[in-house]
Amino acid sequence: MAKYLAVLPKDYDQSEAYAHYRVAREASVDLLLSVAPDIKGLLTAEQRRLMPPSLMNTLDAKYLKSIRSSTANQGFF
Repeated sequence: MAKYLAVLPKDYDQSEAYAHYRVAREASVDLLLSVAPDIKGLLTAEQRRLMPPSLMNTLDAKYLKSIRSSTANQGFF
């Protein structure tokens, strides 16, 4: 995605650029959805309690599904 954005001309098509961004974003969230259960399983309950809520959200499937296609309420992506 970064390479794509880096070579855009000044008069780029915003809707096309957004479509590329959305595909990349959804792929990133899909990857998190696939590895989050394994990561969560490696952590003890105490370790999970010590994690900041914003970081714990990245391991929560319900949260990840809710932000997969959205750009609202972004604190860390």
